[in-house]
Amino acid sequence: AVNYNADEGFGFGVVFGIYRYNGNTAPYKWALDNQIFMTTRNVHHHRIIFDILDLMGGKLRILGRVKFEASRAEHYCGLGGEVTCDTDLRDQVGEDLGLTGDELETFENRYYKMRYIMPYGIVRFRYKLRDKPHRVEIFGGWRGNYVTPGDLAESGPWKDTFYSEDFPEGEKGLVSVIQAGIMADNRRNEAAPYDGYWVEASVRGSSRYWGSKSDWEYFGVNTILRVYLPLIPNNDGALVLANRVAFDGIIGNTNTLDLAWSGGSGLMTYGGGTDSARGIRARRYRGKVDLLEQVELRGRFTKFKIGNIPFEFGGVAFLDAGMVGEEWSDFGASPPFFGTGGGLRLTMDQNFVIQADIGLSPAEGWGIFPYIETGNTF
Repeated sequence: AVNYNADEGFGFGVVFGIYRYNGNTAPYKWALDNQIFMTTRNVHHHRIIFDILDLMGGKLRILGRVKFEASRAEHYCGLGGEVTCDTDLRDQVGEDLGLTGDELETFENRYYKMRYIMPYGIVRFRYKLRDKPHRVEIFGGWRGNYVTPGDLAESGPWKDTFYSEDFPEGEKGLVSVIQAGIMADNRRNEAAPYDGYWVEASVRGSSRYWGSKSDWEYFGVNTILRVYLPLIPNNDGALVLANRVAFDGIIGNTNTLDLAWSGGSGLMTYGGGTDSARGIRARRYRGKVDLLEQVELRGRFTKFKIGNIPFEFGGVAFLDAGMVGEEWSDFGASPPFFGTGGGLRLTMDQNFVIQADIGLSPAEGWGIFPYIETGNTF
């Protein structure tokens, strides 16, 4: 596997996936995804994911993920919706430190970044109360993330960075989160929807009583509305308008990395990047309250087969916008941020999707942010 995104650089590794079909259960009976993956910016994503459907007479679905993640490329420009990632400030700090040559270049590359190691595990269940049309499920589960500042060679944050000014010793400890919610799903084709809706609402909590660091206790709420509207009658995805609106908020405190993670039935991060605002550096905007609006116009150019495997090739134009509040009282005080752009989609056998996007945003001076990833953004 090879990919690229503007935040982590070129990625390379091995991805091995198994899908078991039984002819009745959609999108599959079970799936297993194994990945060993790293990038040119020393970012590691090594994981095992499983997804088992049709348990307990077809009512129960269990999903799990075990992952080792490490990064030297995580962005940190501060908290809230008015962070600037000001290069003039960075240059002034470098000048005050008397740095020149390679030392100055290294300092400039690191000033608005943080490094961390984070193994984590997730176990979730979904229990079906009624089937499609208009399927309703309750869901819940647990997520545990153990954060250690540093990298594989050295512990602690880099000195004289923006992050180290706020957290001189870094942030270390476990976030243990229990979650419960309800969803309604009427999508056609789960991996690449072209009609229907998917809505959900959930609550979650992090507490010392189930393992969290005492400084990182909070209560959170999340709600997401996704709608897929076919623009050509009686088509199977030739032209689709897709929309996602998401709100997430916590009361309490947590670490910098966890501030960008949302609740809900799946993994998602806010504040910029491929999940939430393409064209803006990943998780640039962090806070306790997040609102996101995304719209995509998806079109299919052609369908074809290689052997017995069906493929679809198409394109997308998108607009992502959001707002963040460092605290609840700050929400709405900062202007919204947005990114826009377009890209291509290649879908293999309905379930494996490759996206290649270009994003731009005034927040980043309209610089070009490319992304090559698997799966649809939503």
